Amino acid sequence: MRVAVVQFATSLNVQENLANCVRMINEASVCEPALIVLPEYCNTLPYYTDHNHAWDHALTIDGDFLHCIANQAKKHHCYLVINVTLRRDPSRDQASNKQNNLVKSNISVTSCLFSPSGELIHQADKHTLIGHESDFFISANEAAKVIATPFGQLGLLSGSDDTSFEPPHELAAHGAQLLLSLIHI
Repeated sequence: MRVAVVQFATSLNVQENLANCVRMINEASVCEPALIVLPEYCNTLPYYTDHNHAWDHALTIDGDFLHCIANQAKKHHCYLVINVTLRRDPSRDQASNKQNNLVKSNISVTSCLFSPSGELIHQADKHTLIGHESDFFISANEAAKVIATPFGQLGLLSGSDDTSFEPPHELAAHGAQLLLSLIHI
């Protein structure tokens, strides 16, 4: 099995970040990997002025950004893992809810696994929020799950989820053979 792991800088410009994701996926696909792993926070930097700012930079699960990533998985016929911030509370879009920039939004830091057919087959929210992350994001409320693929059982970790033994241990105890840790550097 061939795995391509890519690292690149992101900014607060979501469209620029999407272009970088596509460019890096295209470059990594040259070696015909079965799996391409992108870093944490592919859609944005995790530094915001308030909750509205964080909300505006977060993606929707059915939006253009992730649709484009799904198409890349299909185009290169490989599994693809990307980590992004996701809007989890659609009521925040209502004008009355958005006016108060002190109200915490339900935004997750989520790793998304796409199959070679472009289907989103798994989402894993970040468990361990550190520093300012807890000001803007919600942590996972369910146990991490193992995903079966033709090349083995995968476990997804985000950022600081691998700084303690519990999340990796839990995945390994449930049969994970390969742990993918998406980190923002």
